[in-house]
Amino acid sequence: MKKIAVTWTKWKTTIIRLINFILLELWNKTLSVDSDWVYINWKQKLDKKDSINIYWLLPWKCPWRFLYLGYDYKNKYWKIDYAVLETIIGCYVTWLWYKKHDIWVFSNVFEDHIGGLCSAIKTREDLALRKYRIISKIKTGWYFVYNMDDQLIANNMDDHISNEIKKIWVTKDLEKFQWKKTCIFISKKEVKIKISNKIIKFDLSNNKFSFYWEYEPALYNIGLSIWWLLGLLGEEIFISKHKQIKESIDRYTTDILGGRMILLEQNGRKIILDYAHEKQSLSAVLKLANTLKTGKSIGVVRLSPEREDKIYHNIGKSIASLADEFIVYDKIDWIEDKSYTINTKEIKNKKRNPWEIMHLFAEWIKTKNKKVQEIIYRKDAIKYWLKNTKKGDVIVIIVKNSKETGVFIKKYLKIK
Repeated sequence: MKKIAVTWTKWKTTIIRLINFILLELWNKTLSVDSDWVYINWKQKLDKKDSINIYWLLPWKCPWRFLYLGYDYKNKYWKIDYAVLETIIGCYVTWLWYKKHDIWVFSNVFEDHIGGLCSAIKTREDLALRKYRIISKIKTGWYFVYNMDDQLIANNMDDHISNEIKKIWVTKDLEKFQWKKTCIFISKKEVKIKISNKIIKFDLSNNKFSFYWEYEPALYNIGLSIWWLLGLLGEEIFISKHKQIKESIDRYTTDILGGRMILLEQNGRKIILDYAHEKQSLSAVLKLANTLKTGKSIGVVRLSPEREDKIYHNIGKSIASLADEFIVYDKIDWIEDKSYTINTKEIKNKKRNPWEIMHLFAEWIKTKNKKVQEIIYRKDAIKYWLKNTKKGDVIVIIVKNSKETGVFIKKYLKIK
């Protein structure tokens, strides 16, 4: 049984589900743990409430504790071929009882944990260092898959990853691709896989997952997933099965099992549900909406309440010009309690009122875009734009639980 772990600040859940989907289509048996669920062969066994009740931890903070679901204790053998595990910084604290992974994937270092609940993380460099603490645990001779275009990953890799680990990488820089013996080059229309100087091309012109190659994060997800599979299967098997892998990627869509991005369509308008919660991801999904619209683009957005005020300012100004209009709602999960208290080493007992982050965020969007409304409740914000959009419009709705919100919208709009 091979153990594969994924860490980065974005894309973890999506790529785990993509890899799981491909492995199952290749007739493998899998156990998968991500931020929402634990499943065996695509069948949900536990959710995050179960994980909290059993271990007092979310699944992605203790993914290795669920490996027992894939083991037959009576006959003493593994019922699964692969365990695909999502990991976060907290895994360094709760640790990995099996000590070593076979493959680890590291994609990016964004800003969503900076200025939040972990007061020690003040910069992207701090975040990268903490990610590398858990990434370094890879079996000798196995694989570290990474995004060469993220300079924080590329520049710090040699200090943390042993030379005995095989390093394979993804890039959109054609010059880097040309001299490397084995790597992946991603462009808008295709993925080129270079294996010992043999080049295999995956045409993405009909790929729904990447929105027909318009959505850049999905291109990186595909590239990293392909490398992951190459490490698992080996060059010979991968080359023999590359057409089947390409077909699986084209069949995959992000709404399988309620992925982190869901696309709904009704009467000529499009509704994108996504979990973006920092500058880079919000920018990417709003840019995607602009490529899909023939009318206007609308952002229904929110941010978490535990960050420093300057983070909201920075994000608000960065995304302001990326949609025609915005509604900002409040993301305080326990809004019924009327307040949210931050309590870290640096921020002591600071209370956030239910409207506070909504207003801060909206005011900074307004510095570059005056078409901004504030509606405190998520469902009220969503209903407003569902009533006030028409054919050709694209609505981006930022939510924590895409599946739950998708069910709500389908019921509200009577979409089957």
